[in-house]
Amino acid sequence: MNIYLKNRRNALLTIGGTFAIAVSLLLFMMPYLVTAHNSPTSSALQPGAESYVQQTIVLTSTNAYTYYFPLVFQNYRVPIWQFLGLEGNEVRDIAVDPNLLGVLYAVTADPQGVFKSTDSGKHWYQISSGLRDDSILAQVAVDPLYSSKTYVTAFNYPRFYRSENGGQSWQPGGDIPLRPKILSSHPSIPERLFVGVGGWDIYGGGGWVCKSDDGGLSWTVVITQQVLAASIATSALAPSLVYVGGNGLYRSQDGGDSFTSLTSSLPFSQVEAVAIHPTNPFTAYVGTEADIFKTNDGGDSWLWWSEQPPYRIQKLLVNPHSPEIQYIASRDCGGVHISTDEGRHWHPINTGLGSFCVSDLELNNEFTHLYAATSNGIWILDLTDGGKQ
Repeated sequence: MNIYLKNRRNALLTIGGTFAIAVSLLLFMMPYLVTAHNSPTSSALQPGAESYVQQTIVLTSTNAYTYYFPLVFQNYRVPIWQFLGLEGNEVRDIAVDPNLLGVLYAVTADPQGVFKSTDSGKHWYQISSGLRDDSILAQVAVDPLYSSKTYVTAFNYPRFYRSENGGQSWQPGGDIPLRPKILSSHPSIPERLFVGVGGWDIYGGGGWVCKSDDGGLSWTVVITQQVLAASIATSALAPSLVYVGGNGLYRSQDGGDSFTSLTSSLPFSQVEAVAIHPTNPFTAYVGTEADIFKTNDGGDSWLWWSEQPPYRIQKLLVNPHSPEIQYIASRDCGGVHISTDEGRHWHPINTGLGSFCVSDLELNNEFTHLYAATSNGIWILDLTDGGKQ
């Protein structure tokens, strides 16, 4: 056999062997389900713009192993924050009127003031009649049923103000015993408020939680331990359920009249944020400095839940329209993060926001926009154009 024919035969044998191997591999992979899957970091991005996210093939077998292989690069639209208002103001807290569309309130630290918008934040005007000129304001809240009833706290005396006309004028309410740290209105019971106060000093004392059932005209101390509350969570579906997180985790099952410590059920004692599932009050989430935990039994037991959540959680917000969508604001100017799988995985959504510190997050009533209170005004994220609604 001449050299040419011999080489040709060897080449054909090589091609045939390669083809046989390919067919064998194909037959081997038949039990697997092949689907296109976006990497977790792209789950909040939408088709359309210039930011590229890698797509993968996921091969899932009956033996429960999952394999990820690069597939293609596809372009997605990145959600971009837009400036909304109060430029140059350090905004401490924001509140969305639960009854009137487009009505927002904001408390600013520099310069001090309470501001109101009636057009979803496009324009703002100061509402300070009745407030002391030197008031150092802290938080703002709106009654769940009566929009005319609005509340603010202050670091100096008087520490609590209430309004019966949507903030047009303010009157002092019952005095809060110490400097307020957090103010929370109940989502379904009118005039029920909770406030967490600071301590007397670093050696102990104070740090209580107080409750009011008359819109802040009077207050009762309901947690006497130095909890130094960082978060208070209540449920419209289970009005008697209240969680308080701070120096420990506490639960009330009688509307906040008494509390039981759940701190021993968590591996960490410092709780930064608490949120209750909007449609299943037996489910709740707790954020510590570096982890997130979940309960499915009303707080009796907690599961380690999140993989590498943002560090030092300031606010944990669950989307009532889509509870699998959750948002976090991080302390120390860590920005805003989103999860689209009920808090298991997180990634940042800070395009356009820059390095401004975020002190509060709120959703509008239609759950189509996310508001951020920052060290430079209020910013807005359109959840219908690049975010998850």
